[in-house]
Order: sequence, then C-alpha cells, then structure tokens
Amino acid sequence: MGGVMGAVGGATLGMQAGANVFSSNLGQTRPEIGKQRIAARVPSDMAFPLWVKRLREDKSAEQRAKAARELQELNNPSVLPDLAEAYFAEQHEPARQVIEGVIRMMYLNLRYWELDRTGEIDAEVRRRLEARGKAIAPQLRSTTTAAAVDAKRSTQESSAEELAKILRDAEINRAKRQQKRR
Repeated sequence: MGGVMGAVGGATLGMQAGANVFSSNLGQTRPEIGKQRIAARVPSDMAFPLWVKRLREDKSAEQRAKAARELQELNNPSVLPDLAEAYFAEQHEPARQVIEGVIRMMYLNLRYWELDRTGEIDAEVRRRLEARGKAIAPQLRSTTTAAAVDAKRSTQESSAEELAKILRDAEINRAKRQQKRR
C-alpha cells in the first residue's frame, strides 16, 4: 500500500512542478480579457433579393428559417420590414422563432452601431467608471472606429420609432390578410 501511495504522490508532485512552470510564464504580459469592448457590427448595403424571395415563397419552413439566418448575416437593416412581414405570415412555430430572433439581433446590432457611432456608449462607460471611482481607460472605443466607416459611406439614420412603425404596419397588413381569408 505504501508503494502505491508513494508512486501516486510522486506523480502528483511531478505534475505540480510543470503546472507552476506554465503559469509562471504568463506573467504580466498576458492579454487582459474584458478590457476592450466588442466592435459594433457595421450595417451593410448588400443586395438580398434572392434571400427575401426564399423567405417569402419557399414551401419548406426550414428553408424559410435558413433564409432568415442568411439575411441576418448580410446585416442590412433595410430587410427588417421583409422579416417583420415574414414573421407575421409564418405558421410554423420553430421557423417563426428563428425569424423573431433574427429581427431582434439585427435591431440590437443596428442600435449598438448607432450608439457606438454617436459616442453614447463611451460616455456611459466613463460615467459608470467615474461613479465607481475607477480610473478611466485612455482607449475605450472598440478597434473598429465608427467614424472611419461613416467617412467611407453614410448610413441612413434609423431609430426605434421607425422600426416600431414598420412592425406596426406589418401587423396591420397581417390582420388585413387574415380578414380577407375569412
């Protein structure tokens, strides 16, 4: 019994030395995770008619959900009305949930982009750091500067009110279609 414990104990001690070597090599030069914000996703102006057609007309609910995901990857805010219309028209619940998730993510990405571009996020981070008495980092902005992208192309100003109106209109159109079916 003593021989077995001795072998296990020796192996344990041998592993500890290696672990100490690995952790000591990290030192102060390791990256500081969480010290820099994630870059806002830049809205695109890519064309998307094929995916919108599939979203509206495909007979397979799985294909309609796939089309919604593809539209999310394109990240073009002008597709939100089409997604809202598809959401209200969708009868298959799993596909409807996918479309709803895509609408939410696209809206939140757009909102985050707008807040990053106007500097509101940086102002809020500074306000919270000052309230906690913490030092303010010299570079709070994400590595992708919104101003550089704005200089490249101007994006349309969108607001929560505009998107809410789009969703309201889609809801009204859905109600009209349902009344026609009856």
